[in-house]
Amino acid sequence: MDEQLYIDNKFPSYQIIELLSDNPTSRVFLSEREDKLYVIKQQPRQFCFLKNPAALCELEHPGLPKIIDFFETDESFFYSYEYINGVTLTDAYESGLITTGAAVAITEKLCAIVSYLHGKSLLHCDIKPDNIIINGDNVYLIDFGIAHFYDKNGGSETALIGTEGFVTPELGYRKTDYRADVYSLGMVLFYLLTGSMDIKELSERVSDRALRDIVGRAANYEVGKRYKNVAKLQSALEKYRKGTTYRPFFAAIIAAALALCFMAGGLILPALKESLGERFGSEQTTVYEFSDPIIEQAIRLNLGKTAEEPVYPHELLGVESIFIAEDKAFATWEEQDSYCSKYNDGSLSPRYEKFVSTADLAACKNIKSLNIQYNSLEDISFLNEHIHLRALMLDYTGVNDISVIRNFSMLNSLGLSGCPVSDLSPIKDCPMIEHLNLNHVIADNFDFAVPGKSFAGLSIGYVNYDRFISELSGITVDSLFLDGCGLTGFDLFPDLTVTEALIARNNNLSSTEGSERILAAGAQLVLE
Repeated sequence: MDEQLYIDNKFPSYQIIELLSDNPTSRVFLSEREDKLYVIKQQPRQFCFLKNPAALCELEHPGLPKIIDFFETDESFFYSYEYINGVTLTDAYESGLITTGAAVAITEKLCAIVSYLHGKSLLHCDIKPDNIIINGDNVYLIDFGIAHFYDKNGGSETALIGTEGFVTPELGYRKTDYRADVYSLGMVLFYLLTGSMDIKELSERVSDRALRDIVGRAANYEVGKRYKNVAKLQSALEKYRKGTTYRPFFAAIIAAALALCFMAGGLILPALKESLGERFGSEQTTVYEFSDPIIEQAIRLNLGKTAEEPVYPHELLGVESIFIAEDKAFATWEEQDSYCSKYNDGSLSPRYEKFVSTADLAACKNIKSLNIQYNSLEDISFLNEHIHLRALMLDYTGVNDISVIRNFSMLNSLGLSGCPVSDLSPIKDCPMIEHLNLNHVIADNFDFAVPGKSFAGLSIGYVNYDRFISELSGITVDSLFLDGCGLTGFDLFPDLTVTEALIARNNNLSSTEGSERILAAGAQLVLE
């Protein structure tokens, strides 16, 4: 394709991983450079509303992806920017993790980002949950596909491009200004509070008068009735959160209620405190209730939380690593690996502990490294939406179906030793896998590699060679480990290349004859 040639020529240091989206207004690629992920976007000129797109490279804000490179052709603009890891606000909302307090806090942070853009005379014009990324307490705004610089002397915009429900209603009919983004921010807040995009339902869907007034003013159909700028909206949200909004109105009610408390034996005050905490936007949210004690311990270790400290639902989005072996949780992979080394000599029988529930893991949608060993875990379908996984180690568990990993385009390491996996073919749909451990795997189908595939490390042990040897044809491996596979000679090996080391232990290889056929120059051969 022409666009691919442009990318290869102009971005030679980027390796294209996959096409993320393809529509008439843009094409978006996921790429990698020096072990970091980047997004490359190609936008046809007719769908770019920036007079100087290269100016986006000058944006510097912690809530925006840093644009790295930019170039243009006669037909399109191309730019690369940092890949923002996290979950979209849409996914976070649908997971039930957004409380009223979180919705207000997120919108406040968005206001700060948009205020920065407006300070650069830039209107985003496509603020919506799908363009907002959440990672722990961090909020990011992405996608400048229909952004444009504000020109008070310019004419009306005629392009009707945007997302229905979030785009300002005057777009395409009159000139827009900064209040277009104010409207979108108001609609994002309304969506987080209700799940609806029909602002006509505001009065019946948002019972909190103070918050209803803020949303109603921000997302008003009439431009002149909205907040004059984003800073005004941010200030209103801050006052709400701190409990200052409408406080004078409630002063008399509070005083009267306090008097009634004494007459009612103090039964009213707790309820009043709870009501006021919700009313005035308290940052405290409902404490998350864990379903499994082992997983709870692992999550607390990753978050740095003691057993006594509360964990709130939104904090689960900040969990990036889980380390569990048997019924024990660990803070690092090194600790877990050291604990599991006791099984190396074969003198011990593994303890296969069972989780009460995997619901806690399902709620941690930003996990990058999930390591569960010597556990009776069988079903990993709960990982369906965990698209950010880079390492998945399931050694000596009961997992027998790995079809869910087809969703993990960034998966780099996979451990399945001792698993009764029936079909390994989903591995072929994970282009980023470099480290694969298949010791003691009892698979009906060892179809896990495609010709031309490269592995940094591949380990197959105690599986008879005739079940997998043909799958090595046409691949390149830096370090290949083959333990107890019944190999008797190098003539059995297909056309493969080992670049660093071939370690073959507990086989019947008595001679190195023929090994030069598969070993690259300088590669080591270890026979034990």
